[in-house]
Amino acid sequence: MSDRAPHPASASAAETYLQDFHGSHPGWELCHVLARNA
Repeated sequence: MSDRAPHPASASAAETYLQDFHGSHPGWELCHVLARNA
């Protein structure tokens, strides 16, 4: 139930983490989109 909805803190950390990898790993962008749709 609330397991499906990402926690605000976790979401922020995940976004920052992914944004950090965007430069070195463009492929992470796809994972980010998939994670958001999941």
